[in-house]
Amino acid sequence: MHPIDPGAESMTQQQVIDGIVAAFDAVEAVQAVEGEGGDWFFFFGAERHFPFATVVTRDNDFDHLSRLDRDGVFRLNLGLSKPGFAAVFETAQDEAWDYTALDRLMPHPMYARMHWVSVLNPSRLTFERLQPLLAEAFELAQRQAARRPASDRH
Repeated sequence: MHPIDPGAESMTQQQVIDGIVAAFDAVEAVQAVEGEGGDWFFFFGAERHFPFATVVTRDNDFDHLSRLDRDGVFRLNLGLSKPGFAAVFETAQDEAWDYTALDRLMPHPMYARMHWVSVLNPSRLTFERLQPLLAEAFELAQRQAARRPASDRH
């Protein structure tokens, strides 16, 4: 999927966080490190088993392809089903991805094999177009929570 509008105004990290929390009931948003610029993890309910979405703000030893060290750059990540992931990227199988590109939906640079997608600094229009994918990620988290044995639920 190509950029919607290269000149579109990016949303702030806080606007993306607020948009995810507002979109679904029973979303638990957890900041990894308190204070400005910490990564955020979004869970279905309070169980916090595995996030359905994340907003990350910094590179680390194993994930630096997006160059999150650039001022103001953050990455929204969503975990999809295998068919959902395939539907999004069915025509882009052999594409060489520029993981530093802003406002472009692409396979996650490290977790694509687990069906995660990502976008750096989405514009408002891109975020609106991501709503069906966010809904799929949230519903997948709900289904996974329902399949876990009651002894695993807290």
